Amino acid sequence: MYIRRIEMLQAVKDFQDAYQRPALRLHPLRSSRRGELSIYLVGRWRLIVTQGATEETVIIEEVSDHYDD
Repeated sequence: MYIRRIEMLQAVKDFQDAYQRPALRLHPLRSSRRGELSIYLVGRWRLIVTQGATEETVIIEEVSDHYDD
């Protein structure tokens, strides 16, 4: 699923376009993760990203278990 999500990110022109892709479930994080965005992978797993210097740049921060068990 990681590869599919990366391919989807490569296919969008900017973050606004990514928000329009329901499969990504892109949403901003809160609290200590403010400024980061979450993209759904599978089950409880998510891809944490931040926006780079431009609207077209995504920085992959980590892949994590949503609940960090």
